[in-house]
Amino acid sequence: MKTKNQLFLLCIFTITAHFYLNANIHIQFKHTIKYSAWLWQEVKISYTIDAQEIGFIYYIQLPFYCYILYDFYIFPNYRKKGYGTALLAYICNFLQQRGSHSIFVQPGPFELGEKLPKNNHYYAKLGQLVSLYAQFGFERISHFSAQVASLFYWLLNIDENPHYLMVLRIQNFTKTVETRHILG
Repeated sequence: MKTKNQLFLLCIFTITAHFYLNANIHIQFKHTIKYSAWLWQEVKISYTIDAQEIGFIYYIQLPFYCYILYDFYIFPNYRKKGYGTALLAYICNFLQQRGSHSIFVQPGPFELGEKLPKNNHYYAKLGQLVSLYAQFGFERISHFSAQVASLFYWLLNIDENPHYLMVLRIQNFTKTVETRHILG
């Protein structure tokens, strides 16, 4: 079994080697604290190549090492090239290093980069996001947990469907990273 540091380095090495083997390109994940309060902190992670932002993801850190990912976005010119996968792998490894045992994500219109009417096209796009997260070991939460989340969403005036809320248990992510390394 690999240590957390070894998994983190393995993931970063794999991402770097996969996209930039023999290339002179500077990759950076920049962390910017957007808001910090007594019980929570909001952070933006920008994915940059040669100082140009190509995507970003936000996370909120709550007490007890609870993290919620949201606003996952890759700029249109960089989509379907593996950059979203690289950013998601980076954030999952980073949060694992910070002590998280579970990471939550709420797929929704922010990740789509546009406000879509809630029709068939919207739900097809939402399904694509769910599939992307599932590739990393995220699973939809139980019906009961979604009901509890809906109460919090209502209290906080969050306009999202909690039945799409997903969770990643870190041991699942570790298995996914090891499998990708073996297959890659």
